[in-house]
Amino acid sequence: MNMIKSAPQFAQFSRVRPTSALGKIVQFPLSRILISIAFLVPISLLQMAFAENIRSGLDGSVRSLVINLEATVGFTLFLLSYILYVRLIERRKPFEVSVKGALTESAYGLLIGGALMGILVVLLSTLGYYRMGAFNPDYLIPVKAVLPAIMAAFIEELLFRLILFRLTEELLGSWVAIAIQAVLFGFAHAANPGATLWSSVAIVIEAGVLLAAAYMLTRRLWLVLGIHVAWNYTQATIFGISTSGNKVNGLIMPLIDGPTWLTGGEFGIEASVPAVILCLATGLVVLYLAVKKDSVVSPLWIRNRS
Repeated sequence: MNMIKSAPQFAQFSRVRPTSALGKIVQFPLSRILISIAFLVPISLLQMAFAENIRSGLDGSVRSLVINLEATVGFTLFLLSYILYVRLIERRKPFEVSVKGALTESAYGLLIGGALMGILVVLLSTLGYYRMGAFNPDYLIPVKAVLPAIMAAFIEELLFRLILFRLTEELLGSWVAIAIQAVLFGFAHAANPGATLWSSVAIVIEAGVLLAAAYMLTRRLWLVLGIHVAWNYTQATIFGISTSGNKVNGLIMPLIDGPTWLTGGEFGIEASVPAVILCLATGLVVLYLAVKKDSVVSPLWIRNRS
């Protein structure tokens, strides 16, 4: 029993065992999803107010500097808010965001995410559907975009993996949690420019499985964050491809022309069939490694019975 309790997947469950009705409601995993999000709301409101009242009036290098500063401060505040939630509500150490081994796991994630995007771009280039039109005259774009890329991926991982997946898994088990967060993550992009039913389904399949599996493998933020950051960063900032429908000014200003099922069309390469196949295959490999590591969680009622 001690060995089970010390396993990483079980170490991320709440340590509170309430006896009162109110305590049981608070500690119910679905209730804690709402509570944890409530801890993040003040930071989100502060960030929105800053963007509307201060950042919107800036331009040029000053705006870029402020955006990077905002990303750094925002990352820190959101992370601290999540840690505060874990300490106060779940009464445990936030193992999933501990810094030990973070650099190594992040490096592996960056390598995986960058390699996946690189393979897709090489494929399109070989077929003649992706061509380098020119290089962006602003050669500092890759530097300017690093911190905002980390911040954007971090917010999504915080919401969908650290909160939604982790707490849903605690109640319903790994397999149901993978399905739920994958569907919600995919259709969270449904309102993006150029989005279609297929683009949302594509993200469900390619990102929903891969990112959840990466989290299950380590039970920590850093591997999955590295994959997410590298995927978005290389896609947009390096190769100049629209990311989830959002057009960007990347280092390369490409000419992309070809069948939508191969290029992803206006939404970007994420909506392409090759991306779905490649990322799903990678996700299944990572999921297999997580299963071999015995990182799968059974539903709460089965755990209680045993």
